[in-house]
Amino acid sequence: MNVLCVALLCLCLFIHDITATSNIINTKNKGKEKTLRTDVDNVIEQLGNEKWEPNETPCVEKTLQLLHNVKNFTLWAVWIWDSIQQPVGILYGSRTQLGNYDQCLKSKGEFRTQYCLADIKLTDPGIDRQEDVNIYGSAELYLKTPSKYGRDFTSITWGVCLPEQCHPESVSKILKILFRRSYFSPLTNSSITVTSCETGESLQYSTGFYVFM
Repeated sequence: MNVLCVALLCLCLFIHDITATSNIINTKNKGKEKTLRTDVDNVIEQLGNEKWEPNETPCVEKTLQLLHNVKNFTLWAVWIWDSIQQPVGILYGSRTQLGNYDQCLKSKGEFRTQYCLADIKLTDPGIDRQEDVNIYGSAELYLKTPSKYGRDFTSITWGVCLPEQCHPESVSKILKILFRRSYFSPLTNSSITVTSCETGESLQYSTGFYVFM
């Protein structure tokens, strides 16, 4: 009888330890979920840290509205954000990063967008072409070095989709924020010039779409 009691006591203690350990793990995981940050969170924070003029308030408010709805995975907002392409293939010579023009200008609902093109100067040119590239050296030096065809990699054209309330100066500031969160952030001599913006026609959802939603 005593042996049985001891065995039951040990079993209870074992189960208690497992439950306590499980609770600790779950608590830690919940804490991680609360502190998990996304790129969108970083953009929202940097928008708040940026200096804006009073006439830029409508642009900032609409951009924040867009981003918060992207966080909530709301269709109209994700549709817009999905049309923006982060720069890729720069070191391989891709000079145009256009995103999706049609997707941007065919945004749905009452949120009006514009498609803007900007010239991004990544760094200053001026390095003579070198036959041998040091793969352990600076990537900026590689950008400055012309290819064998005389083409450098110091500038790109970037197309983005933003609220129509944003003037070129505001678009430039937002692009700088997006640029800083990319792997090109170490480039300190970069500059952004917005060359054009085009607003699309407002398209309305059908009744069937709202029933589906």
